[in-house]
Amino acid sequence: LYRGAVGRFDVSAVIDRKEVAPGEPVLLTLRVTGTGDLERVPPPPLGELEPVVERFAVSRRLVSVDLSDGAKSFTFRLRPRDGSVSKIPAIPFVSFDPDAESFVATETEPIELAVV
Repeated sequence: LYRGAVGRFDVSAVIDRKEVAPGEPVLLTLRVTGTGDLERVPPPPLGELEPVVERFAVSRRLVSVDLSDGAKSFTFRLRPRDGSVSKIPAIPFVSFDPDAESFVATETEPIELAVV
């Protein structure tokens, strides 16, 4: 889903812990780096991504947004819907690369999560 990012970017993800109970929050931080105007980079639409919302309740409000060290980071609060969740799926990020004159998609690696 394109949200207006212009440039060439990479995205990575980390969580604040690897084990939670169903319904207990886990913080997911997405870090965007690359060439382009990071200030104008919007957060990925986690609440609209079917692979995410099937498994997690996604808070409507971001926990934090940070722009520093050549990166923009977005922290989301997710709550696993039940004990069948075993990972946070890959999160896509789409930007428009003006040099290539095309849209470019990249994504995070899935993250293992134990819901006990």
